[in-house]
Amino acid sequence: MDRMNFKPTLAIMEYEVKLRECVGQREKLKRELAELEQKKRDIFWDVEHAMLETGVRYYSTCADYYVCKIENEYITAEIEREKEQGLQN
Repeated sequence: MDRMNFKPTLAIMEYEVKLRECVGQREKLKRELAELEQKKRDIFWDVEHAMLETGVRYYSTCADYYVCKIENEYITAEIEREKEQGLQN
């Protein structure tokens, strides 16, 4: 596929936006977790730590999902383009 001349489909653009949102949220959670690590432990520390850890894992999984969706959309677009070129020849 000529990626320099490829125009992304609407689905690809939507998945890329969602991917960026997931990555941004994950990075925010990582910062919050790092800040929490520096704080003094109190009765709420363990609960807050567990919640942030779970969130980081959740957003990592979401980001992986959207990467797979984007790759799938690119492959689908490439197949469609090859079919169109085959019909034109």
